[in-house]
Amino acid sequence: MNYLNENRETTLQNSATRLLALKGKDWLAEILGKNHPLHKSYANLSHRIRGFFLYKGQDEKDIFLEHIASGKRFNLTTKSFDNAADLREIDTILFIGLVRWEDEWWFSGIYFQQEFNADLVLDERNSFESRQQVNFLDQDKKEMKETLEKQYEVFLEFNNGSPIAFMSAGKLQDFAKEFFNYFNDSLNLSKKEIEEVRKRSRQEGFFKPDEDKAAIDFSDKAKSGLVYFNPKSGLEMALSVNSAFPLPENPFFKEEYSEDHIFSLFMDQSISTELAMFCIEKCSNKLPFFTEGVGKLYLNDIDFLLRFWKDEKYFSYPRITSIGSKQ
Repeated sequence: MNYLNENRETTLQNSATRLLALKGKDWLAEILGKNHPLHKSYANLSHRIRGFFLYKGQDEKDIFLEHIASGKRFNLTTKSFDNAADLREIDTILFIGLVRWEDEWWFSGIYFQQEFNADLVLDERNSFESRQQVNFLDQDKKEMKETLEKQYEVFLEFNNGSPIAFMSAGKLQDFAKEFFNYFNDSLNLSKKEIEEVRKRSRQEGFFKPDEDKAAIDFSDKAKSGLVYFNPKSGLEMALSVNSAFPLPENPFFKEEYSEDHIFSLFMDQSISTELAMFCIEKCSNKLPFFTEGVGKLYLNDIDFLLRFWKDEKYFSYPRITSIGSKQ
């Protein structure tokens, strides 16, 4: 039953249909119509969180939880959870699903508990994947938008005014690292401010990963690639699509590969909608695929097609992970 509940909740709440790239909550809100009293409630149902939490106590109304990876606090309403009486020891570890419904956090899907485990806590606090589970909570904050806008401005300055850079695949990681170093330098933080950032990270148990171990060599996967600054999400990389961009600054463009690379750009779910649209806006008048071929027809329904091809990844969100913010 736990498996069935988990599968149902994941499918209904976090999975999108290929038709219009909408989730279950979006379809239900549309079916109910704007005049229905629950239309806004379903439309505003949050992304579902599933991960490890520390139990921090409870009262008659709420169960108090702390997301281990991010340190963020959550009040789980007791009316959604039948196992509150089983929670006794502070800092017991729970693996649980949560979703925000009408400004309350509700139990969703799966739940199990285990004794406190220091190794698991340390691993979670140093896991970007686990921290990213709650990224959506910050995406509409003013500070997040300002950071993304600042990074975009600095990227244009770093890259000669262009939001896209083309290079051999083996240079992608170094380029990204150089940009983030350039961005950090542009902030002009004092030694005191840098130490405060490090202190907040240490308090959360977050340690900077070993860059040599974290580095990925893309040269064995493709000959060329690109780095694009997506205004909606941040820095992204793409491989084997350079021939979709007949631009002066792109020495890797080869017309014979152009059509294949365009299809990859449109259908690969790891590539953002914004990058696909950048190709159309800047290059469609220079590519035979769009001026003479089937791509000319695609342009009439490109939004519908991109929603179909990219479904769950059609929408882009900030990929900036907050450190030192527990609210």
